[in-house]
Amino acid sequence: ISGATNEEFAEMTELAKKMGAETRFTATDAAKTMRILAQAGFSVSETMTAIPAVMTLASAGMVDLSQAAEIASNAMNSYGLKAEALPSINNVLVRAINQTNAELSDLGTAFAYVAPIARALGADFEDLVGALGLLHNAGLKGSMAGTSLRGILDALFTPTKEEAEMMEVLGKRI
Repeated sequence: ISGATNEEFAEMTELAKKMGAETRFTATDAAKTMRILAQAGFSVSETMTAIPAVMTLASAGMVDLSQAAEIASNAMNSYGLKAEALPSINNVLVRAINQTNAELSDLGTAFAYVAPIARALGADFEDLVGALGLLHNAGLKGSMAGTSLRGILDALFTPTKEEAEMMEVLGKRI
């Protein structure tokens, strides 16, 4: 899956063992996470660099490594970001779960519903995650938050004729 050479595979195996020895996660957990990252399009070097960041996200979000890898890589890929952006993505997600009523798994679910339209509209990644966090504070969790924000963005950027006229009257052009 990763396209690793024999030498790279040996390096990945050693890294998985090292992570298993030095963190609360097992070597098997690390290896499974490397597979998920490779499936998400990470190169061997990107995968090896990303493992510590994914472990940090999993710990902060109180989820398993596989789930953290999926959430982070989905966010990265849906926003067209490169693997080197993963630490920044993680920081934004961790800040949201620490400062709002959102859990990482709920943010991951919400993000799947709203990210494509948000990216197409040019919404900032941090602003999007912040808005999802606030919706979680209001009691809209997971898919409800994502669907609600998607609807809001869609309504703002594709208003009906009447809505567009009202926004024009109010002086709100989008």
